[in-house]
Amino acid sequence: LGLRLFVPYRDEIRIDYASFEEFERRSLDSPSVDDQYTAVATPSLRVAYDSRDLHICPGSGSLLRTSVGHSRDWRTGRYNFTTYSLDLRHFRTIWEEHTVAAGVFTIVRRGIVPGYRKVRIGGGNTVRGWPEAHSSGIHSLVSTIEYRTPVLAEWRYNLPRRQQLDFSVVSHLFIDAGMAWSGSPFEERPLVGFGLGLRLFVPYRDEIRIDYA
Repeated sequence: LGLRLFVPYRDEIRIDYASFEEFERRSLDSPSVDDQYTAVATPSLRVAYDSRDLHICPGSGSLLRTSVGHSRDWRTGRYNFTTYSLDLRHFRTIWEEHTVAAGVFTIVRRGIVPGYRKVRIGGGNTVRGWPEAHSSGIHSLVSTIEYRTPVLAEWRYNLPRRQQLDFSVVSHLFIDAGMAWSGSPFEERPLVGFGLGLRLFVPYRDEIRIDYA
């Protein structure tokens, strides 16, 4: 269940008490057949604030999403941990349609965390330019900054019955940095990646991103 509060200037605040989440995982290190499956319940509370002017390729505004959830293996009692997450993004147009986008995402966990719940860093959705899941741990911190420039502002294709398909292309330069750790964060070296790419905004798929890092 949840609440959505719509305030002036198209801002939105959302509060959710979400999910009694159950799933089963096979414990690879368990010698007992009876102990090969676990069921984890995760009630969580999520709060979100959204002031972006557009949900796709915004030019201004911010997005804040934070959550806290407690997970417990009620079948065996082996795992019992709390997860805190923060996702913060900000967009600002600095000249005509040239936009700077910055973001930071972090996960912090407390308690006994199973190995399959570790956070993995590296790849197109975290630190571009590094192999997928290059680093892992129970905590993570990822940040990114992009400079976006329109290549094709808008192209329309007319369909029968007065329907239209809109296409646009945006180029971007980016720098990503992130790390995952389980002990002390000072014992791990952060991953850094940079490069350039294109964003293709197409109907039905919303966004197709191509990066070279």
